[in-house]
Amino acid sequence: MREKVKKSDGVLLLKSLSLEIGEAACVIETDACPDGMAFWYPAFRKGFAAAMPQGTPATQIIFYKALAVLSALMDTHSIFPSQSKIVVFTDNLTTVAMFNSLSALPEYNHILKEAVDILLEGGHDLRVLHIAGKLNLVVDAHSRFKFMKALSVQPGLTIHNFEPFWHLDCQQLPPLLLPPQVALRDNMC
Repeated sequence: MREKVKKSDGVLLLKSLSLEIGEAACVIETDACPDGMAFWYPAFRKGFAAAMPQGTPATQIIFYKALAVLSALMDTHSIFPSQSKIVVFTDNLTTVAMFNSLSALPEYNHILKEAVDILLEGGHDLRVLHIAGKLNLVVDAHSRFKFMKALSVQPGLTIHNFEPFWHLDCQQLPPLLLPPQVALRDNMC
């Protein structure tokens, strides 16, 4: 951790908070419900959905909303170039505050740590913004596996599965996420 701080320019959070939507290389909308989680790239009409991973320690929806944001960030990091500006929308204000302040309850800290690792590794700027649930129709339908509804709202949409994997570190630290396994990422860069 100390090495990451030494390499950082120290203004990661401040740059991200001033990031405007129009500056973003990619905009993603996310959602989660008790059945699943999802994210989609409106500009590319590509969506991704997953059932809740087995063994997650959460009982509250905020955990899954934060996990959906992290999953979207992991996917974006794997397909967009370094130093990309990324805007992620979620319908949960607590998740917005968590990612923009980098402050969370202890049970969510490993999600934030993973996000910071990705941002530092890729040199990305991330801004998480709120979207009203009633405007989050496409990804809401994804997270509930109502794909026909999503297609009726967004014709031409392609929908893919992703699988966020969990594992325990050898030192028995909290569960860490591995990048989602996502198919068919062509034409997104």
